[in-house]
Amino acid sequence: MAITRRLFLRVGAFSSLMAAVPLTTYQTFGQKIGTPGNEPGDSKNSTFINTEILSFITASVFDEYIGTSFQVRTDALNTQKLELVQVKVRKTSERLETFSLLFSSPEGEHLPQASYLFEHEQIGLFPLFIVPVKTPKGMLYEAVFNRLRGPQPKGVK
Repeated sequence: MAITRRLFLRVGAFSSLMAAVPLTTYQTFGQKIGTPGNEPGDSKNSTFINTEILSFITASVFDEYIGTSFQVRTDALNTQKLELVQVKVRKTSERLETFSLLFSSPEGEHLPQASYLFEHEQIGLFPLFIVPVKTPKGMLYEAVFNRLRGPQPKGVK
């Protein structure tokens, strides 16, 4: 049987599609997304970073942790403590949720604007982009959340 150009392209397209489909429900593209007894969003029991948590977290969640410390991984070997000092909720529209977090550095070490891995005892490990803000009281770090709100269930305003 001779291989035609059409057959070659069809087999190649099918093979590349099948290579992208995960073979098991516990592994996708070489990264573990969950194991039996370990839910994908449970960052305490996982060595993987929980990026999904930021989609569900709200200002009221962080309100509970004002005055507590967050470990910030500045590189592979070093961490620095930042304390959550304020949660600012900004009212812009019904469809847009906007709030910001202000952190202070008790150690006084300057962190440049960048994404860092934050870790908290109750929240877990998550990435956060912070920007240094110079104030009369010293250097603060701000993380801003801007996102569309999900559709409201009927009857809820």
